[in-house]
Amino acid sequence: MRHDTYETVKVDAPLPPSQVEPGKLYDTGKWAQHRCMCGCGAYLSIPIAPAHSNRWDAKRESGHLSLSPSLLNRPCGAHYFLEEGKVRWC
Repeated sequence: MRHDTYETVKVDAPLPPSQVEPGKLYDTGKWAQHRCMCGCGAYLSIPIAPAHSNRWDAKRESGHLSLSPSLLNRPCGAHYFLEEGKVRWC
């Protein structure tokens, strides 16, 4: 099932992929983990700490983690932004 919104969940450490639920973006402070928002079930782990990433910017506001630039899941072709709890499809 495709998601057009997401819930940000703050966690202390990365979760095993088997514990990552669809429609949620897990924020460890260094990594952002989620299942592809298209509903295919693919697991994505994105480095967001400055020491780990020069690719993605992470903003925390209004209780949500937003990522920029967009995310592209190559296996299924889903392409989207995660912004303030909303999935903006490209």
